[in-house]
Amino acid sequence: MEAIMTLVIEESDMMTVELLNALLSSVKKDNQNIEPLSWKLGLKVLENCATILRFYLPKVVKMFSLELDDYAEVVAKICQNENPEEL
Repeated sequence: MEAIMTLVIEESDMMTVELLNALLSSVKKDNQNIEPLSWKLGLKVLENCATILRFYLPKVVKMFSLELDDYAEVVAKICQNENPEEL
């Protein structure tokens, strides 16, 4: 599943808000214990696609006035244009 989701993002010409919202929802801190498999999958996909997502994710976070503290640290790293592998 990780490979498929990563490939979809890498091969996509246009990133959709719906896809980004789904990724963000999966790594919301409230969901870490409730849906651990979804959490881990979301983290891996975000890490794998950080280079691509750094152009889109900050816009979605700003558009919906999301608090970065409510999400996994990788989201803040991507939005701040840092390398998420340094976590």
